Amino acid sequence: MIIDRIINKLYFKKYTLIDSYQDNNDIASPEDSATVIEKLFYTWIESLVKKGYRSPLQLRDIYQFPRRLQIDKTVDDGFGVVDYGRRWPLISHFYRKFTITNHLAIGFKTIAIVMSIVTPLVFKQLLNSIQTNQLSMHSLMWCIALFVSSLIGTMSVQHGYHWGMTSAIQVKSSLVSKIYEKMLRLNNYSKSLYSIGKIMNMVSADGDSFLYYFWDNHIELFLLPIQITGLLIVLFYVVGLAGLFGFIVMVVMLPVNTFLGGRASVCYRESLVYNDDRLSLISELINGIQFLKLYAWEKSFIDRIKEKRGPQLQWQWKMVIYWLLSNLLTQSLSAVVLLITLFFYSLFGHQLDVTIAFTSLTIFNNLRKPLEFLPESIQRILKLLESSKRIEDYFKAPEIGIEIDYEVTNTENEEIYIKNAHFDWTDGKGDASTLNTNVTKEINFRAPVGKLTMICGSVGSGKSSLLLSLMGEIHKTCGEVRSLKSVGYTSQQPFLMGCSLRENILFGKPYDRKRYLQVLEACALNLDIHQFPGRDQTEIGERGLNLSGGQKQRIALARALYADCQCLIMDDPLSAVDTRVAKHLFINAINGPLAEGKTRILVTHQLQYLSSADHIALFHNDTLIQGTYEELSQKGINFQSILDLKRLRPESEEDDDDQSLIDHELDGNTHDHDLKIPIDSLIVDQVDDGHMEMSKLIVEEERGSSDFGYGSWLLYARSGGSWYYFLFITFLYVLGQLVFQSSDYWLAIWSQSKSTSLSDSQSLASTATSDSYYLKIYLILIVSFIFLIGSRFVLLSRYALNAAKVLHDHMLLSVTLAPCQFFLENPSGRILNRFSRDVTDIDIKILPELSDILHCASTIIVSMLIMAYLNPYITLPLLVFVLPYVVVQRIYLPTSMELKRMEAVTKSPVFSILQETYQGLITIRVHQQQQRFIQELRKRLELNLRIFHFQYTTHRYMSMRLEIISSLVVLFASFIAVLQNNQENPGISSLMITTAFGMTGFISWGVKQVSDLSLKMNSVERVNTYINIPREGGSGISHELPSSQQVSNEWPKNGNIEFKDLSVRYKNTSDPVLNGITFSIQSQEKIGIVGRTGSGKTTLGFSLFRLVEACSGQIEIDGQDISQMSLYDLRSRLACVPQDPFIFSGSIRGNLDPFNQFSDHEIWTNLELVQLKKLVTHMPLKLNTHISEGGSGLSVGQKQLFCLCRALLRKSKIVLLDESSASLDFTTDSIIKSVIRNYLKESTVITVAHRLDTIIDSDKILVIDQGQLIEFDSPQNLMNLKNSKFSKLVNAFHLHHK
Repeated sequence: MIIDRIINKLYFKKYTLIDSYQDNNDIASPEDSATVIEKLFYTWIESLVKKGYRSPLQLRDIYQFPRRLQIDKTVDDGFGVVDYGRRWPLISHFYRKFTITNHLAIGFKTIAIVMSIVTPLVFKQLLNSIQTNQLSMHSLMWCIALFVSSLIGTMSVQHGYHWGMTSAIQVKSSLVSKIYEKMLRLNNYSKSLYSIGKIMNMVSADGDSFLYYFWDNHIELFLLPIQITGLLIVLFYVVGLAGLFGFIVMVVMLPVNTFLGGRASVCYRESLVYNDDRLSLISELINGIQFLKLYAWEKSFIDRIKEKRGPQLQWQWKMVIYWLLSNLLTQSLSAVVLLITLFFYSLFGHQLDVTIAFTSLTIFNNLRKPLEFLPESIQRILKLLESSKRIEDYFKAPEIGIEIDYEVTNTENEEIYIKNAHFDWTDGKGDASTLNTNVTKEINFRAPVGKLTMICGSVGSGKSSLLLSLMGEIHKTCGEVRSLKSVGYTSQQPFLMGCSLRENILFGKPYDRKRYLQVLEACALNLDIHQFPGRDQTEIGERGLNLSGGQKQRIALARALYADCQCLIMDDPLSAVDTRVAKHLFINAINGPLAEGKTRILVTHQLQYLSSADHIALFHNDTLIQGTYEELSQKGINFQSILDLKRLRPESEEDDDDQSLIDHELDGNTHDHDLKIPIDSLIVDQVDDGHMEMSKLIVEEERGSSDFGYGSWLLYARSGGSWYYFLFITFLYVLGQLVFQSSDYWLAIWSQSKSTSLSDSQSLASTATSDSYYLKIYLILIVSFIFLIGSRFVLLSRYALNAAKVLHDHMLLSVTLAPCQFFLENPSGRILNRFSRDVTDIDIKILPELSDILHCASTIIVSMLIMAYLNPYITLPLLVFVLPYVVVQRIYLPTSMELKRMEAVTKSPVFSILQETYQGLITIRVHQQQQRFIQELRKRLELNLRIFHFQYTTHRYMSMRLEIISSLVVLFASFIAVLQNNQENPGISSLMITTAFGMTGFISWGVKQVSDLSLKMNSVERVNTYINIPREGGSGISHELPSSQQVSNEWPKNGNIEFKDLSVRYKNTSDPVLNGITFSIQSQEKIGIVGRTGSGKTTLGFSLFRLVEACSGQIEIDGQDISQMSLYDLRSRLACVPQDPFIFSGSIRGNLDPFNQFSDHEIWTNLELVQLKKLVTHMPLKLNTHISEGGSGLSVGQKQLFCLCRALLRKSKIVLLDESSASLDFTTDSIIKSVIRNYLKESTVITVAHRLDTIIDSDKILVIDQGQLIEFDSPQNLMNLKNSKFSKLVNAFHLHHK
């Protein structure tokens, strides 16, 4: 606190605090207009450092990028074309584009190397003057010369870092931009090779490999050998031929170090393979978390991730072994080479004096860093070669081609067509072990321009694939395709982004209020927007997780309609909406004024609308039959017989005026009252703070605490092992450094004894004997030092890897057991960022920095003790110089910590857009929005790199000041040595200067590493945040975890369910989505739940699984309150077929039975029941056939049938079917209904459905509207009540199916 008061009074006397509410993010970087002096000492960044010290920085405080680093300029103007004919094409390309042109970085690094060679020569002259035992101006001038050479060298190093960062940022921004642009062009085969996990790993791990290599190592790899050679030449000058033997040892050791670096690189490459797989699985876990929870499969997926994490850590341990061997060799090499040099120097009969000894010691001290950095540079280039190869292979991956003739004009009598075409999902490169589905052997299709074409057929017949073929999204092996270029598309599983409802509909198009209102009304979004807290500005969760299936479909349809394209391609948008809304959509959207004159191609199972189509394409017995409704009827296709399957009551019971009602409704003159809410009163054009707060779903990512992360240090220390273990490692570092610096003291004694011997004119033989004695002691000290280095490296490495394992596993468990609301409020990219960037920091980057800190701290402690022992008078001045160190770091660290936190937070949106884009590639490409998404990626990436740039520029600001203080310490120590020259033992004075010189370097390096590690500890802090997120109530993923209520193995035995005044809300601040629901279900009853889309049907079903917790009331199953039992006990005893089916990557068997609980016979039996046996039988490896993430190659209907198979295998007493037949054709749906009746007859079945024929034979019908129970009775009783909601739905259903 005292230091803070001093800083505030002196340093901030004239500083004016910036208004925290002022948005300064448009302020140009002061670096662009800074003077030479300001750039030399980094004073241009001082205002930002002061601001960060006074209060936490905000984004508005950060300057814009310097002009030279702006991404558009870097990528568009500077990147150019990569020549893949060269060796290492990507690396050589970046050298040509960004390194050779960076003259300042090369210049400053060259100056630093020259100064490192000059400094020992200056020090030699200073020692000569000390040995004269006379105080002279000449000696003082050499002190000043030593100070100047040291200062110029250290300042040049800092500027070399800064300008090297320019190349690094240019490389990273170019690389990430090009990786993203390539992703937008991936075809289906390439997508099967490159999952989102692999692509994110390329951006994170491989991108960082390029970043850090092109920061320093790209130049040092060439300059460090020059520096080493120059220092060795100086060594020859000082010790003569003896230096050659030291040089030989060094030359021999360098290839050994290179070999170790190569082996470490191989291990790193192997670890990346498992890391890719781990991230892909975590991405799946995040995307499918709702389904994992429904099935109680969390443990299975955690085990799958750990199966990848285990080998990853094993390869990382092997990599660490090679790293510690390399570091052992590097840190001991200078001492060993000095030992050998002095041995041969003595062997040749030379007398070792103080000048020779300590000049040689200074040379080897200066050699220490290049000897450490050169192997590091070699290791990084070897790692970079692996990363470069991965990215080059990715860049060479096949892309989606233009295989469509877009010459079709939107005029009468024109046709979109496919002629004699063959298509292949795998682009002709399918693997025998994976699902490989051709669309058809040969396909011919036509759709008249400006008309409505409807496509129907059974599940898996190829309807969706036909649409993708028309859009060029599946590889055409032969044939011809002609289509319109301007297309609006709705997929069967809608693609929605984590932004507002309006932004999802506009999708990059300009806002046209009139058209926007028309689209909202046409897509029946009135009531939905009325219910949304922020109206049309309400934020939608990633993938629409906070919306019902019908809402998602209608928003996607609204997007396609608003785009005002020539052609609308719609993949079953009516499947997830109720009968009234389906009719409204067909009349007003698909066949309404906004679509008039457009070419419309609609896939649907709603056959009642076929008579309104201008052209029909029917998949029948693997053949595509086409024509008008009348033409197909004449060919023997009896649509009416299929529709009769959907009849809910005998036709004789219908009113006489049904036909007039049909005609009246199809004219669009009557609408449900719900659909007539005035939409213009519900949209929000002027967004105020109130609306912003209400519309917000995604929570802001936390930046962490404002302290220096001490809690993170403690957490990391506890995760690695016991405190005693860590203290023992620290003791080994101090003991090792004490032994090492004792060797310097021994050298001072040795050199002083030689000076005495020389003056006493002792014989050469006695000198040789004396040298042998000193060499033996010196050798013992060096060998002891090497042993201690090895021991401390091994123990610290095990400690760090254990901490990495514990932190990752705890975070994985916490995230998996987090409530579903957590995944609504946090984009998947943000969560993946924790498991990629932050875990990588903990796995790999903390260890070397922690080792450096312990090394520097032990060196500083031992050096100060030695200096105090040699000359107690220097202790007080040293302590005085410590104060500026503390002040500078105290000022710098708050700014640096906040910038690091901001850098971590702004990285998450980059991962989020990668994740979203990968999921919505087809929609983005069809709507031709690639350039908009590229610009959005660049915007997010530039913000992240901008903060990264200023974070490390403030680092240079601090380091420059510390280096100046360090050079002053050297000047002060040399002045004391000259002024208090020890005439009897000049070696002591020389040792004091050498120790001060080395200690100040270690202080600067230690402060830098403490700052860097504090920044890395931000990753530990971020991981800890996710470790401590609230878990679902009573969470348990194993049978061993207790619940507050004992549950027998037979529970539920009967399947009785009772809802008691149940109310549910998703957020504490939101209105209840279910309100006061009370009803009972008896054992083995079949219950149908109906209601308008978004009314709360799915929420009611999910409350049974406690995916959402009750805010009041309770649910009892067989008399037991489900809120009092563990979630595993609850969910593992129930079964569910969700509305949006999800298929995980892996085998067919793994998707059906991850715990291997069932035999092959049981699985095949249930596959046959759900009509999938034929499909699986024709797969390459049957049950062991691998399916990629998301079930690529399977239709949505087939995915739903796989989910139904899961439910049948479980044989649960309670089964929830949530729109389980929404994507099934009528015939398959009829078969599945029969299966459910026969094989689930002893189970209580709750069916959520929009298609009334699915639930009309239920024992009871529950009607829900706006979260309230409206009706609950048998179907017959409800239909007998003329004014009941259900009877009106039935009448409407009859009208639509007439």
